[in-house]
Amino acid sequence: MIGFKMYLPKTGEPWHDPWWNPDESQPRPTVLCPGCGLAFRNDPRLPSAICIPDIVSQAHELSMAAEIARLGYKIEFRPDCIAFHPDTTVGYTDQKAANGNLNQLRFLVHYTDPFTLKLLVATHWLVRLRGLPNQYEFLKNYIRQQKTRRALDRSVMARFREVLLWHTHPWLQRFLP
Repeated sequence: MIGFKMYLPKTGEPWHDPWWNPDESQPRPTVLCPGCGLAFRNDPRLPSAICIPDIVSQAHELSMAAEIARLGYKIEFRPDCIAFHPDTTVGYTDQKAANGNLNQLRFLVHYTDPFTLKLLVATHWLVRLRGLPNQYEFLKNYIRQQKTRRALDRSVMARFREVLLWHTHPWLQRFLP
């Protein structure tokens, strides 16, 4: 799978986001690949299992990346490939940012191994104890609603470390894969 460099449709100018559309000129491994820039090599060896019937959230790029990683494939950001897409970082505040955060948590609940899932819950429990905004109740309820999880092996989940870091208390980050 390949992540594209993104450009504004009207002006053709590149826009940058440190995670989804970095200002880089060298290809590099990644798991953060925007949906508009997904490209698959035309390769008959790609398994039909790449089609995912149940995308767990609007963070579908992460869900697809998890399934691709589960199959043993790698994902690479390629700045020489381009996609024209509006700058989605503009206006990414308030409710839109809160929804994005919940979508990432849905992804993590669905795909993290049991130990890492406990770290996520502990993070929000610790934050709740301090009286700060947290998603402890959301996590507790969402975990209860999950009928099936598709937990990745910790070695595969390690590719998503950056996403895990966003959602794990600094005291607990040393235990992440």
